[in-house]
Amino acid sequence: MSNDNKNSINSDNPLIRVQTTDWNKERLEQLKQLMPDLFTNDGQLNINELKKVVDPKSVNETERYEFRWFGKSNAKREAFTPTNATLVYDEARSVIPSKLELKELKNGQNTEKNSENSANPVNSGPDNFIIEGENLAVLKLLSQSYREQVKCI
Repeated sequence: MSNDNKNSINSDNPLIRVQTTDWNKERLEQLKQLMPDLFTNDGQLNINELKKVVDPKSVNETERYEFRWFGKSNAKREAFTPTNATLVYDEARSVIPSKLELKELKNGQNTEKNSENSANPVNSGPDNFIIEGENLAVLKLLSQSYREQVKCI
C-alpha cells in the first residue's frame, strides 16, 4: 500500500471514514415510488394518510374537500412563468363560421346557412370559442387579451 492514498490502511492511519447508507431515506424513497399519495406536495410523509392505509378503522377525521393531483405544486410554479406559445386558428376544424359566412349572415344572404347556424348556438358568431391545448398555456395566452371579458371557462 502506498502512502499517497490517504484512505489506505496503515499503522499511521488506523481509522477509515466511511459514509453509510441512510436506510430511512432509502425506505422513504421506495415508499414514495410505491404510494406517492402518502406524501405532501413538499415531499413529507403524511402520517394520517399512512394510518388510513395501514388501519382504515383507526383514523377518525372530519371529511373535507380537496382538489389534488400529481404535479399540482409544479403547476402552481408554472402558472406565473411567461410563455412563448402561440394560438393558431385552424379553419378546417373550426366550428365558428368564416369571415365570409359572417358577412353573408349579417347581410341576410345565404338563408340555408342562416337556418343551419341559428339552431346551433356555437355557430352563432364569434362570441364562443373552443380552444384545444394545454390548459395552463392557453389561459396564460388569453389572460391579457380577454381580461374581464370571459364569462365561462
